[in-house]
Amino acid sequence: MSEVVNKYGILCVKSAGNLGPSLSTVGMIRTVHSQSFISVGAYVSPDMMTTAYSLNKQIPGLTGDLGVTICAPGGAITSVPTCELSRAQLKDGTSMSAPNCAGCLCLLLSGLKALNVEYSPYSVRRAIENTALKIENFDPLTHGHGLIQVEKAFEHLTHYKDSLEMDVRFHITCGQGLGVYLREAVDVINPSLHVIKVEPIFLNHKQIDNKRKVDFEINLRLICDDEWITCAEFLHMTYTTREVTIRVDPRPLQESSANFAMIKAYDINCVEKGPIYKPGYIWRQFIDIPANVTQMVVRVKNWEPMDEIHCFLQALQVRPLNALSINKMDKGFALKPQNKTKFAFHLKTSRTLEVCFGQSYEVLADNRIQLDVKFYGLQPSLPSITMFSSEMIARIDIQSNFDIEEIRPTITIRNFIQVLMPIDSKLRPLDSRDVIPPAQQLYEGQDVKISSLSLLYGYDLTYGPEYISLVWMIFNSDTKQYIGTGLDLPSSIRLEKGDYIIKVQIKHTLSSQWERLCQLPFHIQYTVNKSLDLYDTYRNAITDSSRRIYWLPLRPDTPTPIFIRALVSYPPDIPITNGAYFTGRMGFANGITRFIAEDFKFKYVVDSQPIVKSGSSATKVDENEAKIPSEDQFSTAVTDLKISWVSKLKGKASEDLFNELLETDKTNVRLLLARIQALDSDSQRSQHLSRQICLANDVLDLCKINDLLLLARIQALDSDSQRSQHFLKTKKSTVLEVLVKKGIAICDLIDAQTKPPVTTGGHIPMFSGDDTSAVDTTTPTTVEGVPQFILSDVNDVYKDICKLVADPYDPKTFKSLEWTHAESHFNRISNAMFPNDYRLF
Repeated sequence: MSEVVNKYGILCVKSAGNLGPSLSTVGMIRTVHSQSFISVGAYVSPDMMTTAYSLNKQIPGLTGDLGVTICAPGGAITSVPTCELSRAQLKDGTSMSAPNCAGCLCLLLSGLKALNVEYSPYSVRRAIENTALKIENFDPLTHGHGLIQVEKAFEHLTHYKDSLEMDVRFHITCGQGLGVYLREAVDVINPSLHVIKVEPIFLNHKQIDNKRKVDFEINLRLICDDEWITCAEFLHMTYTTREVTIRVDPRPLQESSANFAMIKAYDINCVEKGPIYKPGYIWRQFIDIPANVTQMVVRVKNWEPMDEIHCFLQALQVRPLNALSINKMDKGFALKPQNKTKFAFHLKTSRTLEVCFGQSYEVLADNRIQLDVKFYGLQPSLPSITMFSSEMIARIDIQSNFDIEEIRPTITIRNFIQVLMPIDSKLRPLDSRDVIPPAQQLYEGQDVKISSLSLLYGYDLTYGPEYISLVWMIFNSDTKQYIGTGLDLPSSIRLEKGDYIIKVQIKHTLSSQWERLCQLPFHIQYTVNKSLDLYDTYRNAITDSSRRIYWLPLRPDTPTPIFIRALVSYPPDIPITNGAYFTGRMGFANGITRFIAEDFKFKYVVDSQPIVKSGSSATKVDENEAKIPSEDQFSTAVTDLKISWVSKLKGKASEDLFNELLETDKTNVRLLLARIQALDSDSQRSQHLSRQICLANDVLDLCKINDLLLLARIQALDSDSQRSQHFLKTKKSTVLEVLVKKGIAICDLIDAQTKPPVTTGGHIPMFSGDDTSAVDTTTPTTVEGVPQFILSDVNDVYKDICKLVADPYDPKTFKSLEWTHAESHFNRISNAMFPNDYRLF
């Protein structure tokens, strides 16, 4: 975008955002080229306050740049999509002021083109800055240079159209930033010197005539109205970088207040056209948080006897290379008369804290509000703990830095992170389809395969802006069907169980930069809810797991140890592998408000594979078989062999073998099931449906349904129940298969009948007693009961069919339901659902 402005002369307008009133909350392009853009804040007049509400973001940017160029009206009635069931809505904030400013700039450009007046993005920006109106209650921290004035800006552009610096921008830097921004307490104790670099740059400077660069020469007068800033008075500028040293002495300024100043540079030959450039400067005294403070509690009380008030409260700590949202509290709330509330905020030690509090624009009257701030010092030995599964016992010390406190220590695990590595990566140059001419060659690529994902998993893919773009798409690995896509922001997508391919495209002009990411891991996040046991002594953590601690008294400045016991068991259905880890938080405060605000991180790394205990049932079975005589074992093996052939033989041969075995053992469930399977595969199956139902009833009578229910209710299996688990699971599988065969047979009998169809809610009794309780209705592959298949409500039928069939979008399914519209639709999109190749980025 900077190239669009600085090379092609396009005016770019962006909103400053509405996350104020704390400083440094302005939305800015995170690059040194942010001076190329026009950032717009929102102006809400007293009349607009009665209908609209807005909290403008506050300048400066984190780099010291002014952040907001000008402001524009921040309320408007605008059209909205029809899905809102309305043609227009009243909206407010910078989302309205930025389009307003863009419209004003369109008017300026239209008039300049009509008069054939040359302009550049830089001349337009300087014109609107120098002619902006300083409105009532003007605040440069919010409104920038003031309210945009179209007519005065147009007069400025036409009157000074021949200025030497018309198509020149002045790139101003101070170290790594774009201005001087002193925020921390250590920065404002003593006077400081700052070197300001000013570099003139022509529009499309690589193509500009060198003679114009040589002829560029301008004499500037530097003026600053604030006595606590000292700088040189004159500056002779040519087409090269010049340095100006300024001295900042914040000692005379009032503490705990925001101070703003600008150094303005005027052309000596034409002072009336306004400043050529204005480097921004911000100074503010905040609360210096010492090393022993970890939390702040703010209590707010409304002393008004009758009026309800609407307030906002913000607390902000700025940390290098961290998003502002990490250490920011933003609360908007209402207080009834004589009521009070409180909020807690987790503090980072040794960082300056800013607290902002005020009334909403909706409140037009003055009110009496009491604000109390109290600091606490519950401080663990480490702000974040990483524990390895092989440690078994970990230790952390906690102390109260101020008062005697009673704490309730807890460690809660919220997420499990599975780490996946790419199985393949490819680097290839992109063709003209992905390049905006003229541009450098771009490179892209890498993909990874993920197996057996189910339900909802999050993809937390976060990268910095060093690369041109990052886009990922996920496909079904079997059909190459497109499932979803996302950018470099955390996102989630719903997946059914199966195999998937994630293809990631990372664009960059240098292939060497992309090659550094060819082995970039993927993190798959599972949601879990588990707590770790805490103990007051190492002995209790090792020998007596029942003596967990739930509360603990702390004396001031006395470290108290807490011992963390490793997880005894892992959550089920979680793919535990080496390198995977759990994440959660530690809490110590006794009180829900303070407890929620605490932000002590906890990570539990799985560095060793969990030991899977081998069941003793197989050993027990082998011991029992050793006690059985060889003759009996031979007879049992022969019987099992014959039973296996009952389902394989056809017609009379299968029936004769079944009758022969039935005479010796009429209670053999496996024999009855084999005969049901034989009848089900018979060519004349329709003549044996009643026989199948009778055999199924015999099997259900022989099986103990209560045993299956007992298996489902067992939560913690001991050694005895583990030995019987195999037999119970086998019996459950047999019962489910018999129920399915019986249900299908009954449905076929109903289809063969000539009587009218059953009405909604009608059904044929199929089960008695507790037969249906053996079916787990919570699993996605089990229907709630076969009677639903004979309901006349096809919607319920389709829901149950989707749980049973592999492909719920198979046109044959809709054809059986006589849904011709759905059948034709899925026939048409079959090419999209089963493409020949993966979709392009």
